[in-house]
Amino acid sequence: MISLLLLGLCGVGYLAATVRFQKSLYAEGEPADASRGRTLLYIAFALHTVALAAWVGENGRFPARSPSETLAMMAWMMMALYIVVAVWWRLEMLGAFAAPLATLLVITVLATEPWARSFTPSAPLGPDPWLLGLHVAAVLLGYAAFLLATMVATLYYFQTFLLKSKNVKGVFRKIPPLETLDRATYHLVTLGFPAMVLGIALAYVRTELIGHPFWSVDVLLGLITCAIYAIYIHARIVSGWQGRKVNMLLVVGFVFLVATYIGAIVANFQRSGPAAPIPALRTSSMTDRLPHHSWRTSA
Repeated sequence: MISLLLLGLCGVGYLAATVRFQKSLYAEGEPADASRGRTLLYIAFALHTVALAAWVGENGRFPARSPSETLAMMAWMMMALYIVVAVWWRLEMLGAFAAPLATLLVITVLATEPWARSFTPSAPLGPDPWLLGLHVAAVLLGYAAFLLATMVATLYYFQTFLLKSKNVKGVFRKIPPLETLDRATYHLVTLGFPAMVLGIALAYVRTELIGHPFWSVDVLLGLITCAIYAIYIHARIVSGWQGRKVNMLLVVGFVFLVATYIGAIVANFQRSGPAAPIPALRTSSMTDRLPHHSWRTSA
């Protein structure tokens, strides 16, 4: 499919941007390396956008059902947020972390696409496919914001380590000040938290509409994840915590974030089953109701 070809080109672009960013950050590359890395990343993001648009055109729905679809969307949202963060807070060097992760996600999508298609739940989208799209989009926006927040917090710890070791040359000069990193982390969390809460609320509404049970392991993990980030926001606003102490919550939140995503994949598969057998059963049950000559004509 054209969308997969475009996604492959996008992965090459993210990989090339990764090389440029890493050279600029760690290998004492020239300032032009960072600029070229940004240019390559913007081109890759544009290809990523066109690939997702082509996928929607080929399949006629929002990419929200299989693991590979959600990973592709998550990578796109993460890079969109990175571009905003890089421009707003001048955190271009965050690309040294975001570009490799985007490359890994795209490679995972391409490598698992055949398996993911067989893993796609075969249950119908229901009377509210738009609600499913909104739910998945909100949750993935939360994931993307939390992932970037974790990356920025990692840069914060790295910068703190350099300061304590009194290594104020090389890499140190290329990482933004601690205050900028701390502020960017906070704003990313305050974006991801309401998005995640909205996604869980939409999941509850949708399960009520289609008659599925709401409570499951992935929902419980999602609520725990939201609680961790809520504690982070409370600690920042009410208690006035800053720096390393409060950023440790982001490390814990990241662990639960990954567990929630894996739990959601497993739970969706258990609820809906594999893709292949169920359509066949549904087709046979429908043809039993049709006149014999109609089935022959459609065959």
